[in-house]
Amino acid sequence: MISRLLREARKPGDTQDLRTDAARYLTRRFQEGTRDEGRLQIALTQFIKKHRRMAEAADR
Repeated sequence: MISRLLREARKPGDTQDLRTDAARYLTRRFQEGTRDEGRLQIALTQFIKKHRRMAEAADR
């Protein structure tokens, strides 16, 4: 389930560190008890947006 969510959220310009960090984040959320796929998808979307904003701010 986690790899499918990551595959669906992936975009061509994503960096390797984003994919690695997102996989670690989703795995941690799953281990902490979040089993609902919808909640994991929302959490992943929020994580990716936050990661991209931080990367954009660092590039300025």
